[in-house]
Amino acid sequence: MYCIAKNFVTTMHISLVRGGERVKLKVGKMSTKELAKWFGIAYSTFRKRSSALLEELKYFCDYEKYHGGVEIKQVYISEYVKDLTSKDSEVYLALVKESGNCLCSIAGMARKLNLLYPDTWGKLSFYAVEKRLRKAGIALFGETNLPSYREQEERYSGPYGYKEYCWAIKVSDLNEYRFLTEEEDKMFDILLESYNVTKKDVALKEAYDKEKLQAFKENKITKEEYILAMEHSELFPNLLSKFREQTGLTLVRSTYHEVLESAFN
Repeated sequence: MYCIAKNFVTTMHISLVRGGERVKLKVGKMSTKELAKWFGIAYSTFRKRSSALLEELKYFCDYEKYHGGVEIKQVYISEYVKDLTSKDSEVYLALVKESGNCLCSIAGMARKLNLLYPDTWGKLSFYAVEKRLRKAGIALFGETNLPSYREQEERYSGPYGYKEYCWAIKVSDLNEYRFLTEEEDKMFDILLESYNVTKKDVALKEAYDKEKLQAFKENKITKEEYILAMEHSELFPNLLSKFREQTGLTLVRSTYHEVLESAFN
């Protein structure tokens, strides 16, 4: 298994797969013949349905029409997904591919779909989209696991791989995240230590949640467990605010997807 991003062709280029001739949208000019291949239909069919298909294309990219094709300004989703509102699993997988690094969040995905597809996903509430994406994510990758360095009685997976929580930097609200650099990770550790927390083998010290305190009493927990428990306490937003003050960056909990090669097929 590997992150799909390691072999993912950037949306700036076309990827033609022999046999299936799968085309990805690219920034720049694309001919109507290339668009027909992208839609997976014959060129003669594209010519007959060009008006409707070009209207549908607006859900996947920002473009301007010219004689003989289109000039794409921005790609939203590079691979064609028929019927965006019903094929939730295909949309979920497409968004993982588009991330470029397999980092996604349900909230980020939902915001992107609500904003970019006003006539389909945009007609649903944010929470309705979240619910559908969460269900699709479980169908594809199983329940979200604790980070790989954590011991877990049972690790979950699905037909396309598995997913696990991780900490990341939010680049934008539209499902764009990146991994922490080594320097940023060290700064995060320093902040944790200021709360009497270490990265490995830490103890729960604050009675911010009586039920969790009782559950973890006398036990040692990791950084991830500690912060997950802190999410509903006053300490958690304070820690993230301090990180933002020091770096100007927004630290969030994201989800990393390890994807099977079969996801390409």
